Order: sequence, then structure tokens, then C-alpha cells
Amino acid sequence: MENLIIEFKNSIEENGCFFNLINRIDLINEIKKISKVNKIMYAGLDESIVNEIIKSDIKSISLDKMKDDRDLKNKIKNINIGITNADALSAESGSIILVDYNYMKSFAAFLPEIHIAIAYREKIFPGLIEALDYIINSMYELPATIQIIQGPSKTGDIEMKIVRPSHGPRELYVFLIG
Repeated sequence: MENLIIEFKNSIEENGCFFNLINRIDLINEIKKISKVNKIMYAGLDESIVNEIIKSDIKSISLDKMKDDRDLKNKIKNINIGITNADALSAESGSIILVDYNYMKSFAAFLPEIHIAIAYREKIFPGLIEALDYIINSMYELPATIQIIQGPSKTGDIEMKIVRPSHGPRELYVFLIG
């Protein structure tokens, strides 16, 4: 397991992301540091993490509770931090896999400037095939999307220089709880 964590850390950092192996208490403190005075949105988090966020007085909005809100676009347009769970991680490629049943995780992952993905140790796999196999065998229904994220987007199409981000968040933090 430790080798997988090291391999994932190296891969994800090589992709321009921030990685931290963390405990639950320090997780909330790190989210506070990143969010400072900004409001966050979140989707797909486990209930215990949501409760910790609420208790910590971090200004937040749950997209899971707002999935049918017709004014959702206006309510989230100025929120620059999104937090999601990661359904699986691939150590080899430094990939984060999100399974999204109602598009709310996608909004939280791709609309804000900063995306924070939270995963548990048991969700890390050696390669993408093993991670996707786990995802397929865990699905309870056909999801709306399955996202594979390997870091902030980049392009070399603009004057032959690498530009980050070309779309989506400019920063990606991965917190592995363990």
C-alpha cells in the first residue's frame, strides 16, 4: 500500500497537482487554509466529512441538496473552490476517477478555480484498469459521467507554449485520508 501511495504522489505531483496524506482532523484545517474567506461548494462527500465542514464554519454550499434548483447557476457562479470525493485513484498514471450520477460532482470539479479531491486509502489502485474495474463493479446504476482527471488542464496550442489551465480549475489538491 505504501508503494502505491508514493507512486500516486509522484505521478499526481508530476501532473502539476498538490498531494497530501492526511488525517480527518488535519483535512478540515487544510480546507480552511485553502478556502481562507472564500465560499466552497461540494458534492458527493461522505456524511462525516460534510458534518466536519459544517461544524468548522467554513462557508459552504452542498450541490447534492441543490441538484433540482433552477437558479443553481447564479448561486454558484462566484464560488471558486469545489470539493468532491474521489471514487478511485490510479497510482501509475496519477489519475483521479469521479463517478457522477447527477452532474453535481462535475460542477464542483470543473467550474471553480480550485478543485479539492478527497479519497480514502482503500480507493488507490496500481493502474487505471484496476481502478476502472473497481468503479464498474461498484456502480449501483449507470452514472451520468465518469471523469478521469490527471491534473489541471494544459495546452501547447497557444504560441507553442504550455498554458495552464486551458479550461477547468487552475489548481488541484488531492487529500488521501489514512
